[in-house]
Amino acid sequence: MIVIGIVIFSLGYFGIKYNNELDAGTERQRIRTYTSKIDKLLYRSCTKPTSYKLHPKLKSSVDLIIVRTEGMNYFKNYRRQLLGMYNCLDIRYAKSRKELAGAEGIFYFNPKVSSNSRLKILISPDYKIDDIYLNSFILAHELTHAIQFVNSQVSLEIASTCTAEVSETWCSTLINELSLLQDSCVELEATAFHNQIVFLGTLTTQEKEYLAGRIVSSNFIESDVLVDRMQTIFWSGGDYVQICGNSNSCMLKKWKRFVASIPAYQKQCNL
Repeated sequence: MIVIGIVIFSLGYFGIKYNNELDAGTERQRIRTYTSKIDKLLYRSCTKPTSYKLHPKLKSSVDLIIVRTEGMNYFKNYRRQLLGMYNCLDIRYAKSRKELAGAEGIFYFNPKVSSNSRLKILISPDYKIDDIYLNSFILAHELTHAIQFVNSQVSLEIASTCTAEVSETWCSTLINELSLLQDSCVELEATAFHNQIVFLGTLTTQEKEYLAGRIVSSNFIESDVLVDRMQTIFWSGGDYVQICGNSNSCMLKKWKRFVASIPAYQKQCNL
């Protein structure tokens, strides 16, 4: 009887162990499948086979950002996502300043206007006369918003499907690791400004001096308001770098204060 009991216990034990291992193996497979799905949404969000026809200057500006951020750890995901959405970037010069309500550029965060297949960005027509360096400086900001838009769509996808496919604990870990928790309006803008300044650091000394000359020259575009705003961003970024050094968290705090101090962003972010 004891022998039979031991045999039955052993079979039960190994049966439970086998089932647990089977469950663990099934969960790992589900995680691999779901991870592949999210990876595609994040880094291959655009399935459009050909790109939108961009103004040559705007196309060259995007290409410059891709080239200059290669190999930079800070821009690793930014660049990877930018490459994945390249064909879906619909970037145009606005027909007039009225379309932009006083801004240098706008990304349409509204899902009724933008989608993963059409990421719409308008740039002030004032910059049409200028070179790719100034256009790239502006686009580094607006492209950040395009990436944030894709991330927000992925976040919604995870929120609605993840726990149905894999464990809730793993879903929470995924969201935290991908930093897809919804940022506030101020944080989204602060990140975009920070990326502008980090991109600025990829330019050569000669290119930076040239860009600075364009920004501080009051006649490089017709609108003194835009000149003033670009000067403020340019010089504020330089001040923050001197104070914060390589600390991204310090820089983001500075940019959040900067965003919160601007009346237009106070209105946009309901501050």
